[in-house]
Amino acid sequence: MGKLFTWVCITLALCAMAMWYRSLSFADRADWRGKDQIVSVRSIYGRLQFSASFFPPGAGQGAGWGYRGGYFRTVQDRWEPSLWKTVGFEVGTGAYETGATGGMWLRAKWYFIAAVFMILPALRGLLGLRRRLREDIE
Repeated sequence: MGKLFTWVCITLALCAMAMWYRSLSFADRADWRGKDQIVSVRSIYGRLQFSASFFPPGAGQGAGWGYRGGYFRTVQDRWEPSLWKTVGFEVGTGAYETGATGGMWLRAKWYFIAAVFMILPALRGLLGLRRRLREDIE
């Protein structure tokens, strides 16, 4: 079972690296619009962003799913310079969409996501190497 999880993690890390490369020039956005809220997932500018934004009652956002994608040249970087930006992961609260009264968001750089998925394969590799070295010594 451990080998299966290791290969799943390697596959997910490779997918994260592919999305990292893709998001440097192509933006993807999937939305779910409720009566007074929008939940969105974006992949843009080397990062993955989840956000939920809340609007005043009757703001008329409509309901349903939506997807938008396209190439871009420049991006307004809303992520202020900080230790969290350097690490590549941040969670916060506040309005993320224009006209929203509140909300919450999570953003992670694709390289951070790839690195997290590579922890298990790296540990398994190191433990396997350690085991082989012990066997050679004995």
